[in-house]
Amino acid sequence: MIINMWDRMPTIWDNDGNIGNLYVHNKKPYAIDNIAGAILVEDKSNEHQLKIEQIIATSVKNDANGIIQGDDFCESIRKFFDNNLSSYGYEISDDCLGYVRKGFLEAIEEWSEDESHFEQVLDVVWKDINEMLNKGTWDEEDSLDNYSTKKEFFLNNYYAMRRSFNNAKIKASN
Repeated sequence: MIINMWDRMPTIWDNDGNIGNLYVHNKKPYAIDNIAGAILVEDKSNEHQLKIEQIIATSVKNDANGIIQGDDFCESIRKFFDNNLSSYGYEISDDCLGYVRKGFLEAIEEWSEDESHFEQVLDVVWKDINEMLNKGTWDEEDSLDNYSTKKEFFLNNYYAMRRSFNNAKIKASN
């Protein structure tokens, strides 16, 4: 829920509306209001990738030092909970924030190192994404109604995220 946007990480790409665009229906993701234009613009895409690299590099260093307060990733998760879930009685402790960050970093590590695992995940994720997109609604003016166009868009974002994760790991190790 926290990072499951199909083309961006809502915790770092916050336009005060993305949380309303993802629903879970019958235990499956369900898409609404799928306007894909903003992230396709090259400067927005580059900005998104730089934010990912920066937040991951900082998170790697802070995780190694046990820092929660002031960590951009943890603070973005806290903001996400406060803005979207606190009215439902959900709160998140510093310990929980640390666990979320650790799980996120472990997923990045696994994703960026093992090409065969990455391809398996990609196949599974694409199947779920495609099913979600076919059941969801699309803005007529900005529709990605062609299967190959949707998959190309998804793959481009997926590989860009993977590149960003690898770049962030390199920056964090320096």
